[in-house]
Amino acid sequence: MEVVVKDNFEVKGRVAAEYGATGVVVVFDLPAQAAEPRRGMSIVLIRPDGWLRTSRVGDTREHGGCGRSFFLEGLTKQDVPVGTRLRWGGRSHAEDVDLTVAQTA
Repeated sequence: MEVVVKDNFEVKGRVAAEYGATGVVVVFDLPAQAAEPRRGMSIVLIRPDGWLRTSRVGDTREHGGCGRSFFLEGLTKQDVPVGTRLRWGGRSHAEDVDLTVAQTA
């Protein structure tokens, strides 16, 4: 499954202290009948600039209709900007991704 981040917000400061972790919440639309992301599931993040990394899904929420969100611990809004593609489940996560864009300078 692959979706695109529509919005994001950081969990930091007092809220993070109460929650127990800092990170970012990403918001996206999940197509009907699509596989729901689950807590602990490994995902691939592919930013619009081609930067690639993996992470694990934290808490997930449904926001009515197709709206969904999940928490990515230790990441920021800059790590997962609007337009980032999130990929999980099914075939190999790295399939169809040009890994050359992940190389660092």
